[in-house]
Amino acid sequence: MNNYISYHDGNINEDIFNEDSIDRKHHLYNSSASVQLQRTNVNYPILHQTPSSNQTYVHQQRDVLPKNYRRKSINDDIITIDHNDADTSFILPNLYELPEDIRIRVMDNLVDIPTMVSLEETKRLNWWVNKKLPCTKLYPLVTSGDGNCLLHATSLAMWGFHDHSLSMRKALNETLITSKPNNSLYRRWRWTQSVQNKKYGLVFSEQEWNEEWRSLLRLSSAEPRISQTNSSIDEINYSKSSQTNSDLSTKSSSQSTRQYYESLEEFHVYVLANNIRRPIVIYSDTILRTNDGEAISPIEFGGIYLPLEIPPDKCHKQPIFLAYDAAHFSALLPMEQNSKSTSKSTTYRIPLIDIETLDILPIHFFY
Repeated sequence: MNNYISYHDGNINEDIFNEDSIDRKHHLYNSSASVQLQRTNVNYPILHQTPSSNQTYVHQQRDVLPKNYRRKSINDDIITIDHNDADTSFILPNLYELPEDIRIRVMDNLVDIPTMVSLEETKRLNWWVNKKLPCTKLYPLVTSGDGNCLLHATSLAMWGFHDHSLSMRKALNETLITSKPNNSLYRRWRWTQSVQNKKYGLVFSEQEWNEEWRSLLRLSSAEPRISQTNSSIDEINYSKSSQTNSDLSTKSSSQSTRQYYESLEEFHVYVLANNIRRPIVIYSDTILRTNDGEAISPIEFGGIYLPLEIPPDKCHKQPIFLAYDAAHFSALLPMEQNSKSTSKSTTYRIPLIDIETLDILPIHFFY
C-alpha cells in the first residue's frame, strides 16, 4: 500500500479540526474526518490537530475529486475516478512511538474500539495477529454514521477524510440511474438476487424485479432523506462508539441540523468498487444476533468485491479494507511499523480467508 500523507503545524493539545459545516464541539464525531497523520520528516512522526493547512488541504482535495469522476472509454456504463492519487491508501503512523498519554487520547478519538472488539471476538478481524502470521493488524476508524458511512469509510481508507462532498456517492448514483436496461450491472445483480431468493423459497414477478431495482436506485441517491435538528442526535447516530470511546460528544452536544442518507446494500459496494477501480474487502460477522446471542438474520456484506466491469489493466491492485458491524461501515487501516523508513511505499499482508472454514472470503457478484 502507498503511504498517503497529510498534517502540519500546531499544538497537540488543541481541539481536533472540524469542518466549517460541522459544529466544532462534536469533536469525537468528526475526529476521523480530520485527523490525518504525516511524517513531517523521516526521523520522527509528528501529530498535530489544528485546522491550518489541513483544512486547506482537505478543501482542495474535495474541490478536485468531483472533477475527476467521469465516463471513460474503458466502460461507458461506469463513472470512474481518474485521479493521480486514486491508487493511494491511508495508513496510520506508529502511534506507539508517541508519549503514552497522547497515544491514548489519539487512539480513543481515532479508533472505533467497539467495532474492533466485536469483530475480533467473533474471529472476523485480526485473528491472524494471534496466530503470529506475518500479517499486520487492522484498526477500524471512527466513521460518520449518517447513512453515507460506506462512502465515508472508503474515502477515509483512500485519503484520510470523509466523503462529506458526496463525490463518491454522486458517482455511484449516476452510474446506476443512467445505466442501460439489462446491462452487465443489472444482470449481475439479478442473478445474485435470484440465487438468494431460491435459498429462501422466493420467486419475484417481473413487476417485483422492477420495484427492487428502482429501490436500489433510490437508496443510492445523494439527496438526504431527512434533515434533523436534535441536541442528542450524536449519541443516537453513533452511540456504540461514543459509549466506549468517550463521553465528550454527549457533554458537548448542541442544537445542529444534520442530514441523513439512505443506507446502502451489497450491490452498491460492488458498483463502488468499479467507480474507484479497486477491490473492496469487507470483514464482517456472518450472523446478526440479539444481545442474548440469539441469531436473527444472516449478514451478507462480508467478502470481496472486485471491479469486474473494468478491464484488469485499468484497475488498481491495492484493495480497500472495510469493517462492517452493527449496520455500520468503518475504514480499516494498518499502522506503520517503522517510522524511520525512507521508503515511499510499504507492503502489508492481509489474509483473505475465513479462519473457521479456511475458505477464501466470498467473491460477490462474480457471475
